[in-house]
Amino acid sequence: ISAVVGQRDLMMVFDEIFFSGTFGGETLSLAACKATIAEMRETDTISHLWSVGKRLVDELSSLIRQHGLNDAVKVLGLPVRSVLAFPHPDETETLLRRSYFMQECVKRGLLYFCSHIPCAAHGETELAFTSQVLREVVPLFAAACKANDFATRMEGQRVETIFRKA
Repeated sequence: ISAVVGQRDLMMVFDEIFFSGTFGGETLSLAACKATIAEMRETDTISHLWSVGKRLVDELSSLIRQHGLNDAVKVLGLPVRSVLAFPHPDETETLLRRSYFMQECVKRGLLYFCSHIPCAAHGETELAFTSQVLREVVPLFAAACKANDFATRMEGQRVETIFRKA
């Protein structure tokens, strides 16, 4: 949602000129925004998002440490918007490692893109399921890392970069 705002003397100019935006007269978005803000205040959504995100980040960080993957896997960002990264000097290897991790999560029923953006609907059931999948996948990733054989473990193609450098 956006608005054109400013000091009164500057905004008075809009009384004298024609100004229009793509959705200038559209009010549905304003009503939806107002309802969303009210719901977020009533249910304390922000605290919930931070709590769910922190639990997920803590779980991942613990698994990474437990399996000796501190150099191979990183959790980056804040609990409300974090990502799992697979740093490696070779970008192709980075993508291969990410692909393998995603593949193993999907095989267990978790559609996983290595990013974590909790929402109000995420609760105990979703956290328990995600944690269970991660507890199964991280040891497999650690074994592939130790054997350095991600390519042979792939059952499909690796992911590709979305944005490419010119």
